[in-house]
Amino acid sequence: MTVGSAVRGARKVEVFAPDGNDFTAETVGWDDVTNLAVVRFDPGDSKFVPARFGDSDRARAGSFVLALGNPFGLEGSVSNGIVSGVKRSVGGMVQSMTGMLQVTAPINPGDAGGLLLDSRGDVIGILASTFQRASAYEDLESVFDKFLEGFDWEKFLEEAKQKKDGQDLLPKDLKDLVEKLMEKRKKALLKSRRNDGLFSAQQLGAEGINFAIPSNLVLRIAGELKASGKVDRGYLGIGVVPLDNALRKHVGLPPGRGLLVTVVAPDSAAAQSGIQLYDVILEVDGKPVSDLSSLTELIGGHKQGDSVALKIRRGQEDKDVSAVLGNKPGKK
Repeated sequence: MTVGSAVRGARKVEVFAPDGNDFTAETVGWDDVTNLAVVRFDPGDSKFVPARFGDSDRARAGSFVLALGNPFGLEGSVSNGIVSGVKRSVGGMVQSMTGMLQVTAPINPGDAGGLLLDSRGDVIGILASTFQRASAYEDLESVFDKFLEGFDWEKFLEEAKQKKDGQDLLPKDLKDLVEKLMEKRKKALLKSRRNDGLFSAQQLGAEGINFAIPSNLVLRIAGELKASGKVDRGYLGIGVVPLDNALRKHVGLPPGRGLLVTVVAPDSAAAQSGIQLYDVILEVDGKPVSDLSSLTELIGGHKQGDSVALKIRRGQEDKDVSAVLGNKPGKK
């Protein structure tokens, strides 16, 4: 088991053992969502002792952990720390990973794919990522700034004029308008990124904020990769946000309960089941939904074609809905 980024696109995969031997391996499969991969090789006469996996659901804030990796090529390095949080959401603007273990044990370049051990020596996670000392807000601003600086306004205006059948335009006014719209959009995106709680691996400069993929998820993903070379995930087709206090009071829900539906993808399982915008997702298969991590885990544990039972609140009324999960668009 390793990280997908270590083998994705590689023409040759080699496994180096502590005894100095190396083996040519084949990639069984990898999962883009978790960045996990499984490789297979023939150990020959070498003796390997399999690591013992523990129950990552038992991890609690304050639990002692050890991190084993190869930071900057320093093989067999061990560092220690504690679990500082569980079920964390980590990701970028396109995709996020939920249910992660947050640890203080240092994770450096070369450590990804290493082991996170508990006080019994059991594997409770695979080392994944750390916050980098960079500001994604500044990166995002620079992207927009470069777009504005490099935009061919003359060509844009000429095309706009052609579409208006030669009608005279006011270039300065149009340019000012577009720049104001872009500036407004940039500020809105920056504000949403500061508030959405999904952190990017390059988002903030911070010390001691590192992440590991929990062992229970690792074992499930590894099992599917070994069986078929891919991971089959059901797709519900909704976008959700946490309820703010005012809306929570309006629909009569206690704190930590429910997610507000803000997007329903056309022709998705959610749309076909009758889920509507501004419904509140309360339960999946009888289990309460409290945050994005819980919803993602409950849906992600199902395959395409599985039926899930959802309890939703619409206005002041609770409804039971059944949805047959589909496949995410663009996935085969």
